[in-house]
Amino acid sequence: MSHFFDNTIGFLITGLQMNPLNTMVVKTSLGAANVNIDMKDTLSVRYAQDFLDIYGDSPSTGEPKTSYQIDQDAYHHETNRTIHYQGGADLDWELGKGFLIAAGVQELYSQWSFNQHDYEPGQLVKLGSPENPLMALDFTADVHNDAFSSAAYTLLEYTSPNRVFGTELGLRLDHSYLIGDDFSIQTMPVLNPRLNLDWHILQNKGPLEGLNLTLGTGLFSSVKSALPGKAAQCL
Repeated sequence: MSHFFDNTIGFLITGLQMNPLNTMVVKTSLGAANVNIDMKDTLSVRYAQDFLDIYGDSPSTGEPKTSYQIDQDAYHHETNRTIHYQGGADLDWELGKGFLIAAGVQELYSQWSFNQHDYEPGQLVKLGSPENPLMALDFTADVHNDAFSSAAYTLLEYTSPNRVFGTELGLRLDHSYLIGDDFSIQTMPVLNPRLNLDWHILQNKGPLEGLNLTLGTGLFSSVKSALPGKAAQCL
């Protein structure tokens, strides 16, 4: 019997930051990850000796029982592959007098594919005969699915001149779409509003560096990074 297993992971990240205006920052990022698992099992099957002792000579051919001690390969071959493409763009624009507007979009495209092939030769059982083996098993499965996770947001921030008070008002839109070989499922676009109020009550008072109070309400969501390890921090 032999066993083969291969697991490979690869990813690529790129990002760009620019300042079209002194009061504007634009950030873009794009990443891709590929996870591939390939496994294969191969084994050899022989007729059991106790079976050969009983059915070793074929009445029709008169061949000796040793002629039924044959090798046939049975194997299991399976491949799993996952591919992710993830990117986003963010804009921060200072409007003056403590106001800042931010906006952005995010997209995560995922692709899953699964392929399996199982083969087992015809087997002889105790009540069977060399001329009538059980039917061989030959099974193949091939599955392919795609998913899109999309999001867009806009945010308005205000900070008082003395930086004692700040507020944040935002709205985010999320949408998911799953596609298979013969089906598709999608969610209704979801609106997530939110509001934060921040007070910096004390700042640099003796040994006390600061005392802050934050009140907030709303629905908070995010697109989870699909990239491995520290690569996810780049998006």
